[in-house]
Formats: sequence, C-alpha cells, structure tokens
Amino acid sequence: MSSYAKSFVLLHTFKNISSLKENENRYSNVERRYNTPWKLGISRKNGMLAVYLYCNKEFYMHRKWSIQTKYTMKLVAVSGKYVQRTMNTNYEFQNPTGNGFPELISWENMQRDYVNDDSILIEAHANIINMTDTPTWQPNIGKSFVLKHTFGNISRFVRGEQVYSDIEEHYNIPWRITISKCHERLGIYLYCKKAVCEGKKYEVKCEFEVQLISSSGKCDAGRRSVVFDQPYGRGMTLISWEKMKKYYVDNDSINVEVIVNIIDIKGWCHVFY
Repeated sequence: MSSYAKSFVLLHTFKNISSLKENENRYSNVERRYNTPWKLGISRKNGMLAVYLYCNKEFYMHRKWSIQTKYTMKLVAVSGKYVQRTMNTNYEFQNPTGNGFPELISWENMQRDYVNDDSILIEAHANIINMTDTPTWQPNIGKSFVLKHTFGNISRFVRGEQVYSDIEEHYNIPWRITISKCHERLGIYLYCKKAVCEGKKYEVKCEFEVQLISSSGKCDAGRRSVVFDQPYGRGMTLISWEKMKKYYVDNDSINVEVIVNIIDIKGWCHVFY
C-alpha cells in the first residue's frame, strides 16, 4: 500500500461473535483522526464476515465535504495470522456511510482460525489522499471575500458582552467579525468599518453568510442581505448558547467564518478604526 501524507490505523475487538445474527450490524466506538470521526463495522451476511470502514463526518446543508481514501481491512488472529483485503481504487466518502468488503472470509473459516474467547480483532489501515470541505453557498456576482476568526475564552463570556476579530481590509473597506452572548443565544455579526464624513455619503450593498463550524465539520449557518451606510454591524442570533457549547466549543474556542459578496459600492470616505 502506498504511503500518503495522512495515514491512520483503527483497531477494535468485537466480542460475543457467536451471538451475531444474520444481517446484524455491530460497530466499534468512534475515534477521531485528522479532526474526522471514524469507526469500524462488521456484519454476518450469507455465511460470510463483512467488514466496513465508516466515516462519521456529518452531512450539513451549508457545506459539502469529501475525503478520498485508500484502505486495507484486516482480520487478525492472536497467532499473528491474518486475512486482508485492499481497495483496488480510491474511495471517496461524501456522507456519513460505510464502505468495505461484504465477503472478507467465510463465517466457518473465521470461527475456525480467528475467533479467540468468542472475539475477533479487526484493523483498518487507511491513507487519506485528499480532503475538501467547502461552503455550498458561493457568491455569484460582485466582489467576494471570506473572513475567518477563532474566538477564545468562550467559558468567560457574560451576557451582553461583545468580542471582535481583527480588522481586515477588502476592496479598500475595513471589515471585522464580532460575536456576542445575547439572551442566552450566540450572535454573529459582520461589521463594515467604513467611516462617515461630513457632507459625504456611501452605501455598501452586500449579501453574506455566517457559519459556525466545529472541528468535526458540523456547521450552522445563516444568510442575509444588507446595505451598510454607517460603521456598524449586521448579523443574527444563530443558535442557543447551550447548543453552541455542546457541539462547537473546542479548547474553549469556536470557529466562525463569514462569506461576503459585495453587490454595489456608492460613495467613498476614509476608513475608521
């Protein structure tokens, strides 16, 4: 098997094999490799042992992901004897499903040569060839850009508090992201920091999508269209604070992205920080 930049091994001992019924499925615990959840699965089908590798990365409306892999599945005896099968071509996971070999070995041969204390050991040796994870919504007109920021110290947030990202300039306009705790919900806002000058007006018409993204790829998102004519923020209260803590906080931090599409800009003035 060729060596790629990202590789991993999963091991699991499946117990009580004698009680496994025809077409019954059993699974290992989920383990994370490269911020992606994986697990092993077995079943008994038509007198054969079936083995599968599962990618448990969830499917979300606002993101499209794929993980291209090549892997080997092994049944290993305590003596070191093993039987294995390798995918002849690369397999691309695009949703939380399994892929593998429905006929690794006959059930009879498995019982004779590989069962120990009513248990079997299954291994998966996988190489990740390519990984993609992109928003399904993409700006289609105008000028576009993406803001990304990791907000830390989430556990210290108090109600009404606001925290800002650094300012970034795109198309000669300063922008930033802010989050807040508003009535026990997470607010995410896009700020246009273009200043108003006496006797001069401006308008920045845009549409944008805010995304809260977990390390596993889970995503909550919201979209809106606005016209900025003052240096203020516009956004939304996306999800409850409790849901955010349960699904999105990692190392006391959350990852936020804002995809912006500028439709029209009228007027000009110097920036305000």
